[in-house]
Amino acid sequence: MACEALRRSAGHCEAFCGQYAGDDGFLMYLVEQAPCLKSLRLISCNLVSNEGLTEAVKGLPLLEELELSL
Repeated sequence: MACEALRRSAGHCEAFCGQYAGDDGFLMYLVEQAPCLKSLRLISCNLVSNEGLTEAVKGLPLLEELELSL
């Protein structure tokens, strides 16, 4: 459902909050579909690796707010 919402945003998504939102592959999809992302909140995303998160943040130059929590 999150992938479809991102696709429909047509690159205009500025904030994403996801609980159990997936893995590194989903983060890369997020970067591709939401280049204007300013706020990212990931809650209990245990399948996201440090490397995946690092690559995603590098691909989001407008990111102002990042929240990671269990």
